[in-house]
Amino acid sequence: MRLATRSGGSCRTGFRLARLLVLAELKQCIFDEWDKIDQQLIDSAIKQLCKRLAACISALGGHIEHML
Repeated sequence: MRLATRSGGSCRTGFRLARLLVLAELKQCIFDEWDKIDQQLIDSAIKQLCKRLAACISALGGHIEHML
């Protein structure tokens, strides 16, 4: 998948990035990809993080996988 940038360049999502000549192009590519993330996915990740942090505190920083 390719994303067009304002200056006519492009960046490739996945494993490789095409050359980005200007920092603004990189920023724009990051913002474009960020906007594609589903809000439900973000909300789910936040809920999971809160659960993991609570387990970590309960375990006094020890192993928590068995608590999840």
